[in-house]
Amino acid sequence: MKATDRTRASALEDLPNVGTLIAGDLRRIGIYAPQALAGRDPYALYDTLNRVTGVRHDPCVLDTFIAAVRFMEGAPAVPWWHYTAERKATLAARAAGEGPREAGIDGKRESPREGDTQALLPTRTGQGARRARAAGEGPRGARRARA
Repeated sequence: MKATDRTRASALEDLPNVGTLIAGDLRRIGIYAPQALAGRDPYALYDTLNRVTGVRHDPCVLDTFIAAVRFMEGAPAVPWWHYTAERKATLAARAAGEGPREAGIDGKRESPREGDTQALLPTRTGQGARRARAAGEGPRGARRARA
């Protein structure tokens, strides 16, 4: 059963919007407990997931990360798509050079980088991305070594 209060979440899967695949993605980047999300930068977590897997994941994954972080910081449980407009506005502002770019799992902010590599990563969306994550595949169907 999904937690309705952040203090009741003991496993990642207890968080609203987080199922087994998203929980697996969070574990892949070093987040093992819901409490570890509080204070983290969801944009940096998403960038880290893309870098670690070598695939640019569907932006809805970022929306889900935002929802999970906000919930653990005390926001009410809302569907992940509630954060789509925020994500779009934030990324547009960053693309226009109006805001900092987050990078790294530690969530520390840094200045925009020359030649952002995220745009070069292959993109998987929808069912293809979910199947690839479940199968442990990297870009173009290549198997990733499990840690």
